[in-house]
Amino acid sequence: MRVLAVDLGLTGSGGLAVLEEGDPPAILYTEALPPRQSDSDFLRAVTAAIDAQSPDYLTCERPWTSRNDPRRNVALAQSQRLGLLRLAWEFQKKPKTRFKPIWAATAKNMLCGKATASKWETQDKLKSIFGQTFTNEHVADAVNLAFCRLQQLRAEAREKAWGRSKEKVCVDKRGKAR
Repeated sequence: MRVLAVDLGLTGSGGLAVLEEGDPPAILYTEALPPRQSDSDFLRAVTAAIDAQSPDYLTCERPWTSRNDPRRNVALAQSQRLGLLRLAWEFQKKPKTRFKPIWAATAKNMLCGKATASKWETQDKLKSIFGQTFTNEHVADAVNLAFCRLQQLRAEAREKAWGRSKEKVCVDKRGKAR
């Protein structure tokens, strides 16, 4: 199982990472996207990563801005990039259900145990898991997103397997399987 994660960045830069299931997961691919990259270049980079790495799942950071945030244009730009991700995914004939954005706070909470973890805390935790330091913060964020998506997929698979085995073990009061 492979997950492609995209960090949309705040200023047009960003990062890509592909992780494959394992213990710990294997980092197959990373790429730092340049600042102020055009939408067509972003689309080409994501499409090339999908073509080359054949991911089973795609994730990114869900765009967010508060009502009083003066940087609403950032959320708009990230939402446009989110649309480009969906487009690239659909062009590759991948199932829509395998594309799921993740809140940044959720990813930080899953990795560090607190939703308000700093960049340094997340990078330290990633270093302890993967044994390497990420020089680009957007690549580190993409690796974090991919790792967290893999964790979610593992949990879903465990729940599904547990649910099936639970059905087999259920018996009524007379000892008959239901």
